[in-house]
Amino acid sequence: MKNRFRLPLLIVGLVGAVIVALGVVFVLRSKETDVVQIPVAVQDIPAGTALDPSLFRREFVAGLEPQTLAAYVTVAEFPAYEGFPLLETVPANAPLLKSQVRTDDANLRQNRLTLLLSDPANLVYPIPANADLVGNYVVAGDRVDVIFSLSRMAASELVHTETITATGDLSGTARAATPTPTPIPGSVVTTTLQLPVAKVILPDVLVLRVEREQIRSSSTSFGMGTEEEARPVEGDVLRLYLEVTREQAEILSFAVNNGTLNLPARAEPAGGHSDGFTWDDFVDGFFEERE
Repeated sequence: MKNRFRLPLLIVGLVGAVIVALGVVFVLRSKETDVVQIPVAVQDIPAGTALDPSLFRREFVAGLEPQTLAAYVTVAEFPAYEGFPLLETVPANAPLLKSQVRTDDANLRQNRLTLLLSDPANLVYPIPANADLVGNYVVAGDRVDVIFSLSRMAASELVHTETITATGDLSGTARAATPTPTPIPGSVVTTTLQLPVAKVILPDVLVLRVEREQIRSSSTSFGMGTEEEARPVEGDVLRLYLEVTREQAEILSFAVNNGTLNLPARAEPAGGHSDGFTWDDFVDGFFEERE
């Protein structure tokens, strides 16, 4: 009697085990279909950087809600965003959000810088720079003031001669070698300034692109899955590409070849006029602050 019932029970148990095993396999396979690949930043990627696969590695994630996943750029979607600039910095080891990429203007994706000019008559001027002159946090879209500094060279002073065309007061002018309190029309006034001198010669110049040192580093590449390959890592600033008019390009060329430049940056144009700073100004300030 026992053997009569043991066989059916054994069959039922085997069938139940098979059903459970199939259920586990089905669940695991259903979870596998939810696994997606997303690009994750290898290092901090500054705002304004054009998206490139070498800046990311791929990671596998699962269990994300559809509305959450829709906010991220997946590996499959990355080609549609490649080449567009970032609106904000993507921290190292962070995924890429669609809201962090500026895609509203197709021209931004072009590698041809001249297509980014606001005026087709303007020029792209490459200017040598380094971290001491402009810093390592300047990005495309920033504005820089070009400050030209001239030290003692062949000359040790600046001399300016002006003919007075109307009676006026020179109290607001710079130091005069021959002071004339009340100049008369036709008289000549010569102003002499001692070098060195510093002056903002071009304010609010738009930065189109920032070129940085490329350091070779062995790391996991986004485009190659888990394989190890040499990947460039961005280093210090090497060069800025500025948008200027033809006249501004001439001024820049003169400044690059005859003095020292500093390039402090701002996010938005500020405009305004600069009087410059000379050795005479330094001397005046030095004695004003002494007891």
